[in-house]
Amino acid sequence: MAEQIGSGLQTHLCRCEPCPWLHIKIKMGNNMSQKSVEETFEALFALTDLRQIFRETKPTYKLNDEQKEKVRKIIESVRKNLLTIEEELIK
Repeated sequence: MAEQIGSGLQTHLCRCEPCPWLHIKIKMGNNMSQKSVEETFEALFALTDLRQIFRETKPTYKLNDEQKEKVRKIIESVRKNLLTIEEELIK
């Protein structure tokens, strides 16, 4: 079942008890700001980029210099996203 949350975020929510998805919906409706939602998606996209690097380097996962630099930038970006999320949610 799709529901409208806040300013346009839609999700499919399970109605089973206890349900972590229902808990997240309630938390998002009451505590999460638009900024923290955006930062969450940015962090997820960056982690998807990191996952792609892992795919490219398997099975050894040895990184060349260019990949190491990309990983450093991804980690830095995700850390910034998480700091913003933490500031928005735990003011």
